[in-house]
Amino acid sequence: MKRTVILALLSLLSSMVFAQEQKEGTGVPAEVIDAFGMLYAKVENVDWKLIEKNFEVSFVQNERAVSAVFDQQGNLMMVKNKIDHTELPIPIAAKLKNDYPDWSVQEAILIDITGASSYYVELQKAGDRLNLTCSRQGDILEIL
Repeated sequence: MKRTVILALLSLLSSMVFAQEQKEGTGVPAEVIDAFGMLYAKVENVDWKLIEKNFEVSFVQNERAVSAVFDQQGNLMMVKNKIDHTELPIPIAAKLKNDYPDWSVQEAILIDITGASSYYVELQKAGDRLNLTCSRQGDILEIL
């Protein structure tokens, strides 16, 4: 009888440990979810995705769409914040006005990769789309 109780307790304990390793049935390691929770306390519409070996979480914070990428140990690797086009830095707004006067900004995203920021800007003109990656200083880093 004593042995049965001990085996049952061990079984219960091991299932609790497994549940802690993969919280909330998401398949996301506990350390990743804990790191996310420490950085982003009040969020809505949380959705996790496995991308290669990393975990991307999309969510809404302060009525803004945000996504963050964590490695398997819970280290934050990248954050993308959707912003209003009026929040683009002045050098980027000036560059767009000068080089793309007939285009309108459809989407703007601030991308922070371990402290280095860049901006993704989607432009549209008469049904055509153009995607740019810009530095904070207004330099066009990539045209997609």
